[in-house]
Amino acid sequence: MRKEFKGDFLSFSFNNINSSEMGIVRVDDGSRFNQDLLPPSNERSIDIAGRSETFFIDSWYTPKERDVEFAFDNLTEYDLRKLTQWLAADEVGELFFDENDYKYYKVRVVDNVAISYVPFDARETVVNSAGREVLPRVYKGEGTVTFKAYFPFAINKYGTITEDNVEQWSKASGLKYTNEFGEFMYDRPNAQGVAKLYNAGDVKTPVNIEFIPLETNGYQTFTLQENGNTIGQAVIDMSKLNINDTYVLDSYRQLVRPKHSDDDTNDAIVAGDFLYLPPSVDFQTGAEKQHELLTNPSISPGAAGAKIELRDQGVNYKYLYY
Repeated sequence: MRKEFKGDFLSFSFNNINSSEMGIVRVDDGSRFNQDLLPPSNERSIDIAGRSETFFIDSWYTPKERDVEFAFDNLTEYDLRKLTQWLAADEVGELFFDENDYKYYKVRVVDNVAISYVPFDARETVVNSAGREVLPRVYKGEGTVTFKAYFPFAINKYGTITEDNVEQWSKASGLKYTNEFGEFMYDRPNAQGVAKLYNAGDVKTPVNIEFIPLETNGYQTFTLQENGNTIGQAVIDMSKLNINDTYVLDSYRQLVRPKHSDDDTNDAIVAGDFLYLPPSVDFQTGAEKQHELLTNPSISPGAAGAKIELRDQGVNYKYLYY
């Protein structure tokens, strides 16, 4: 690894390989780095005849592209082949930048990766596959690669702050520190079926809940609260589910499904909707909102109430960043 090419604003990682291992270094236009703070967006609006105004209906974010410029000063033909294979990704991979490695984007390389270079002979010989010493040709130049994130938000790489990943971004990430015993005091229900939730991200995030029905008479209610006020609720008819099977209230896919299947049992939802957790920190004021998930209360249609088991890791969600 060329360590001189690794570091904040020098390197990035894609598909578990750091750019420094490829002998390239990030560069800018000579004056400053460029970065879009928000993904691009589309909107829906309507015009009404006779009114000098367009009425906004809603908006949504669309896939985000990022150009990364790089330079190299000593790449052989073999190095260029490795670089080509690394960036010729047919599938989506993880991209993060070393100065903000608490978050990553799910991307693929799009369009053509263009390079410009000057070829020259290397100063030292190498042994080729025939066992002879040869003087290889090396290249010095620049290039640009474009990454496209079809999901426009970055996802947290770490769940908490520890001594292993505290850098300049520790406050900006919003991540919580583990306590003195290495415990994270969120996302696990207590004996009363109440779990504290914390979203360190910039946007609301879907909450997935994994549970096992123990009794299927009646309804099971999942309630999401912010500062004591209900902001989301899903009511499930447990008679539609099987005892001792594992199910997921999958807010991301908007399904109620068996754990290892995408086949839905959405007819089990009789009221409410899927659950989305808003950001827990107001960066305008610095105030922290208190979020709780109530999983114990149930509404019974006259028979014995439903009962579920919610495991310690049964509440799952990602922190999403711009």
